[in-house]
Amino acid sequence: MDYEMLLDSIKERFEKEPELLTLPSRPRWMKGDDPLNCIYQNYLDLKKRGKITYGCLVQANSMLFEEGDIDCPADIIFTESPLGNVYPEELILIAEELFSYKSKPLFKAPRSMRKVVKQIKDEMDRSARYIDFTKKGEHSFNVYNVAIMVYREHLYARKLEGRLFPIIYLPDNPAVAMIIPDAFYKDPPEEQNIPQDDTNSQNQSGLRLKM
Repeated sequence: MDYEMLLDSIKERFEKEPELLTLPSRPRWMKGDDPLNCIYQNYLDLKKRGKITYGCLVQANSMLFEEGDIDCPADIIFTESPLGNVYPEELILIAEELFSYKSKPLFKAPRSMRKVVKQIKDEMDRSARYIDFTKKGEHSFNVYNVAIMVYREHLYARKLEGRLFPIIYLPDNPAVAMIIPDAFYKDPPEEQNIPQDDTNSQNQSGLRLKM
């Protein structure tokens, strides 16, 4: 699978058909002060200046793994490094490591990850946090951990399957990010599917809604 080539094809289609980047309605459970509102406040800017890369699921509201009609939040990681477009499998390794510390004492996590692990444990913290791995060379690139809204109509199965997704984000405001609708890369759905890690591919959690 040539991850970079697939991403290039998505970027090319986005340039030709930006209208495919739709924004569903705000869910009824979301309050006005929820930081996830940033996607609605910056949607037009995202269409104009957004960058496309791969994101990897860290955790999500458990409802997203089942059929339903409620859109819910999830935590993802992504990198601004070009290496992430070529070797997005490393994002899976980082996401797995982050999630593995959720049920452990915070001091067990590497210092570089502790702020994000604390956020993952909290399940209500919507902050965008940067993880710098350069000091100890723990991974090939640094990542952002951000909370996003997952819109079922953007997913072919209308529920979360697998871990890797093409996403779009604002370079100067990484909290503004969303999964690219499947219309950009599954046409027809059987083609250009993104390979996924089948082992422990879903990190379900109690990631909560701010009601």
